[in-house]
Amino acid sequence: MILRSKAVEAARWEGCQVTVHRHLDDTISIGFGPHEIGRFAPDGQTLKTENENSERES
Repeated sequence: MILRSKAVEAARWEGCQVTVHRHLDDTISIGFGPHEIGRFAPDGQTLKTENENSERES
């Protein structure tokens, strides 16, 4: 499962309530409040989040 392979990253969010979204294109995103903290392809590969994309454009 995707979340099991991301255990190291998930440890920093331990105890926080996050929302997992499954999108129509089968990608999965994880949100904390208004922030997207992770996005994953259907095969489990990490995708760039919207925040990462906007930081690189600046």
